[in-house]
Amino acid sequence: MRNKLLKVETDNSVLTISIGVDALKTSIESGHIDIHTHGEVVVTDTDEFIKEFVRFLTIEAEDGTTPIHKMFDEVALEALENGAEGIVVEED
Repeated sequence: MRNKLLKVETDNSVLTISIGVDALKTSIESGHIDIHTHGEVVVTDTDEFIKEFVRFLTIEAEDGTTPIHKMFDEVALEALENGAEGIVVEED
């Protein structure tokens, strides 16, 4: 399960996003994030890093939002801008 690839699905009205911790480690080490401009990113302790990663995912800003909320907003905006079905902007 540690190498389980990213999976996003809906079932019984629940959105589930899952990824194995080793697959996440590989994604981060080979990803396209800005920190790579400073050198090679190496996760030295996967289990410890995952604990920290989860903590940072749930840190709330002053307005109560978390990085996960921001990701949902970004994806919804991209879907809207690219003509996704089931979403519209209603004028005031």
